[in-house]
Amino acid sequence: MWTSQAHKPRSLTGQVVVVTGGARRVGQAICEALWSSGAHVVIHHHASHEAAKALGDRLGSRVTLARADLRDRDQTRAMFADLATQLGRIDGLVNSAAVFEKTPLETLRDEAWDEILAVNLTAPRRCMQLAIEHGAQAIVNIVDLAALAPWRGYAAYGVAKAGLLQLTKIAAKELAGRVRVSAVAPGLVLLPDDVSAQERARLLAKLPNGQPGSPHDVARAVHYLLTEPFVTGVCLPIDGGQSLG
Repeated sequence: MWTSQAHKPRSLTGQVVVVTGGARRVGQAICEALWSSGAHVVIHHHASHEAAKALGDRLGSRVTLARADLRDRDQTRAMFADLATQLGRIDGLVNSAAVFEKTPLETLRDEAWDEILAVNLTAPRRCMQLAIEHGAQAIVNIVDLAALAPWRGYAAYGVAKAGLLQLTKIAAKELAGRVRVSAVAPGLVLLPDDVSAQERARLLAKLPNGQPGSPHDVARAVHYLLTEPFVTGVCLPIDGGQSLG
């Protein structure tokens, strides 16, 4: 008689998890959630040093700050090597660092295209390779609803996020049995600081329930994907049903 084997969630207690772009916004919420689950969190940052330090001071223990420009191959490699030496290993990676910029196709400059793909696609690919090199067994990439459907005016961003989602699936297939790789696609979980009342109403009208989510909704999804041993290669839309159309 065939019987299935139950897969128990993995504990994050004592696990070293690197969160790129972890100092602010969604990345900050992810760091807080993983830290609350017992992980040793590496808060990566580039320009947000003060925010990273404030978050690290607030969390206190089981925190390491790591600064690097992820567009720079040598800085990124040195960061992962230093972390592996300092902490002994790297168990997980969350690629949250990103740049978001409106780039209509007809006026899209080469410099903007190169910059957005460098941060949103090339850097996560490089971080994945380096994390695996130093022992990572679970990776979560933060993509976007722009990876699932075309957004008018965001050519470079949409292409980069769609590419990262495809890379997620390829990695999950190539690394099956050794490393689990999945993605989270947040919807409207954090409005821009300078959003107008008119724009806020327009964005909320896209949601079935008319209410935005929270970065903590994304953080819980990331936690799930890092700890569920039978889940890999998936993309979880955390969007309040927005992707239903």
